Amino acid sequence: MKYRAFISYSWQDKAWGRRVHRWLEAYRVPQGVLAHGDGDRRLGKFFRDDDDMAAAGDIAVIVRRAIAASDHLVVICSPRSAKSKWVQAEIDQFRREKPVGQIFAVIIDGSPNAADPELECFPPALRVSHAADDPHAMPIEPVGIDLRRDGKERTCARLAAGMLNVNFDDLWQRDRRRAENRQRVRIATLSVLTLTFAALSSAAIINGMRAQESLSRFFAERAWQKLQTGETLSAARYALAGMQVAPQNEPLYRAALGAVMQAAGECQPPLLHDAGLSGAAFSPDGAMVITSGFDGAARLWDTATGGLVRTLSGHGRYVRASAFSPDGQRAATSDSDGAVRVWRVAEGPAIATLESGADGDTALGFFPDGARVFGLGGDGAIRIWDLSANALAFTIAADGGKVWSVALSPDGRFLAAARADSGVVLYDAQTGAIVRTFHGHEGWVYQARFSRDGRRLVTAGEDRRAIVWDVSSGRVIAELTGHQREVFSADFSPDGAQVVTASVDRTAIVWDVATAQARHSLAGHTKFVSDAVFSADGGRVLTMSEDGSARLWSAVNGRELEALRGQVGAVKAAFSPDSLRVVTWGADSGARLWRASANGPSPFATDAGDLFSVEYSPDGHSLAVSDGQGVVRLLGSRTAAPTAQFQSPGGPVYTAAFSPDGGRLVTTSEDGVARVWDLRAARQGLQLSAPGGILSSQFSPDGQSILTGAAGGEISIWRASDGQRLSHWTGHDDEVSATAFSPDGGLIVSGSRDATARVWDTRTGQMLAPLTQHVRYIGGAQFSRDGKSILTYSDDSTAVIWDAVSRQVRTILPGDGSIISKGVFSPDGARIAIAGQDGATQVWDVRDARLMATFKGHQGAVLSLSISPDGRSLATTGEDGALAFWNIARLTQAWPDLARDACRNLLGADQRTFSQAEIEADTLLKSLWSDANRDVCQWVSGVQGLSETRVAAGLSPERRP
Repeated sequence: MKYRAFISYSWQDKAWGRRVHRWLEAYRVPQGVLAHGDGDRRLGKFFRDDDDMAAAGDIAVIVRRAIAASDHLVVICSPRSAKSKWVQAEIDQFRREKPVGQIFAVIIDGSPNAADPELECFPPALRVSHAADDPHAMPIEPVGIDLRRDGKERTCARLAAGMLNVNFDDLWQRDRRRAENRQRVRIATLSVLTLTFAALSSAAIINGMRAQESLSRFFAERAWQKLQTGETLSAARYALAGMQVAPQNEPLYRAALGAVMQAAGECQPPLLHDAGLSGAAFSPDGAMVITSGFDGAARLWDTATGGLVRTLSGHGRYVRASAFSPDGQRAATSDSDGAVRVWRVAEGPAIATLESGADGDTALGFFPDGARVFGLGGDGAIRIWDLSANALAFTIAADGGKVWSVALSPDGRFLAAARADSGVVLYDAQTGAIVRTFHGHEGWVYQARFSRDGRRLVTAGEDRRAIVWDVSSGRVIAELTGHQREVFSADFSPDGAQVVTASVDRTAIVWDVATAQARHSLAGHTKFVSDAVFSADGGRVLTMSEDGSARLWSAVNGRELEALRGQVGAVKAAFSPDSLRVVTWGADSGARLWRASANGPSPFATDAGDLFSVEYSPDGHSLAVSDGQGVVRLLGSRTAAPTAQFQSPGGPVYTAAFSPDGGRLVTTSEDGVARVWDLRAARQGLQLSAPGGILSSQFSPDGQSILTGAAGGEISIWRASDGQRLSHWTGHDDEVSATAFSPDGGLIVSGSRDATARVWDTRTGQMLAPLTQHVRYIGGAQFSRDGKSILTYSDDSTAVIWDAVSRQVRTILPGDGSIISKGVFSPDGARIAIAGQDGATQVWDVRDARLMATFKGHQGAVLSLSISPDGRSLATTGEDGALAFWNIARLTQAWPDLARDACRNLLGADQRTFSQAEIEADTLLKSLWSDANRDVCQWVSGVQGLSETRVAAGLSPERRP
């Protein structure tokens, strides 16, 4: 048999292998793409190895034959496949069989060509040459497709175009037109139904309503598509518009908008101008922000409230730069007419106007003593003004070379200019005399920054390098090489031990200066990274990109903490002095203030290794955390500070569950004993034992009994007051790894190593139904709080949601290909959180099986998780010994509050309508939402109309074009 392609993947990514296989065999090539007419337009058969064969031996005969019969190779790329010997062997075999065959790399996790080996997703064989023995042969550049960014439809289209050797743009446009034509048919059908509505029977009326509901799902689909491509503002508009069109579909739009708001981050209402912004800066105490705009105004804002303090008026066509004095009492602004104005922050007109005679200053700053101001002009000259004389002190000419940036040393002694002639010039800031020129880069030098102590300088250049210099001697301390494209910026950590660089290759890298080695590769932006800076405490890194987002990262482990998506176009950003806030600005007319993420590892620390379990108390005030040394700790949920501690004599404690009143805790340990702890008396009470050892335990909803599952296959119910076993039964073919009561206590669900779950009648012990969908060990099972759903999860990397009444599969969550450690329902049952052994935690929408958010903060596997009773916080523990907290309030928030916050904070007054260009570009949008002045927030409670909002912000009632 001939195959269109062989699909290669790590066994840990089997779920993704199956998924891609299914997508490709179901894909139909759009009409008119194929040269041989329009017969069967499917791509053909694809081979997927579905057996876990050992990678150490020779490739199995069946696989060799399949590879020989395949025209192409599709490699599912992740850090797991990058380390898989089996994937490596399959690529090598394909190269031997098909020396010039096309290989497609479909990226599902990690980063290609990453500086951190743990993040590398390309197997080594992907990057070798066709002729491995020829030292002059060029390496292969695999066709990389990022499934996370492109999504299902675009990924399939890109693979199809490559396999058919046709133009992707043509195929994709035909694909989109095909989808739109299908929607047009639905629209036409709906129109016919509307015209003949009076004559329809009641059954037909119901069908028409269903057609309208189906059509309205278009807005939800578009919202998810826009979110997937990083177009956060557009995604929010689609979700809000959809709710206007079909309010009966609220769960769809609540899930989509919740995911958008989670992805966007937490911001205050936009700090609006009447046109685009050129810059923003915090005052030294962080209490104020100054913004400069192309509307000819600079504005001062209160950081805490986001309220406008005053407008600094009287500039030329636009304000190009702004800065606060070191004492925060004054501000300086420069405009396009070449004037620099100095203002008292508190009140009044400009106290000084300094003329430069050039085309305005693009950068501006005060000296540490506040007595002088420096600026980088549009003509490349550096000017220094003496404020005591309100006059120009001296000018440092550009000498015909472009100056990209200028930096002032912390002590005010030196100015460093990064130039296009491959040099960095150090000037005496008192006289303008050249002190030293640093030569070492090849090509343009884009930026220079001083260390906090002023003793070192780091430069970033076109030659893909950053160089660390000793300021006093000019000696090279370190050369930082590893980026694939130009390095735009570099910044020192506060202690000077690390440097972060930003590059056109879409990554930032954190380097150790002493060793000149990369510590972390910060990969996640979809366009080039223009700048990266450390927070004042050195714990986080802020990156800025052309992709419309700024991102916060842990400087400790390189994990992404949060993406701030609220701007249009290229984004610039800055930390507040206390690092608790971030201000961003872009090509649109509003800057934004964000709370810097508190997501990630908590202050809690232990040297106990694995933290096996975490559980919120019923009132949400406490957490129970158990570890590998048999210690169970109670922590305050707000501070993570320990409040009590218990030592179990049975070794590592694997599970812990509170009683409904929060006064007791039942745990299971390595010795197979379940122990009940009286939290008020701070002592151990009962001990429960069963054949083979107890693996799971839980209190009944009324707290009167305890349910356990045992390695011997028994399910038991014990009286909680004295430990007497009330009933027990068997039915599984292997150990019972999970047990849970229904909310009313009438039913029990159990999960087993035999790959089945079962539902039992609590009173009689009768098995009511087997739940057979998983193919491997079931690690957990539970009921939703309303008792309508059951969740099971398994080592086969899937989570299954069952209807608790019919016991039929309702939804399958495919996970990310890794073994699931823990899964839980949100309190309202609308969301499910899943912890994976790949270090990631995912939150899914139950109704539509949509992945809403992914959190990565642990080094190694996530072993347990718990959602707070109010649904706002997610706690995770891992084999790295860390406890982490994640804000998931947006994912569980009710629609009225979610919509209000989206309209006020994320969209603001200038992003609440679809542009005419957006409408014209989307045929379906044009047919359903043709008015470019229609407000997507029109019916949202607590939100003013567009004109009122702009007037309240001190702007003109109508937005400027």
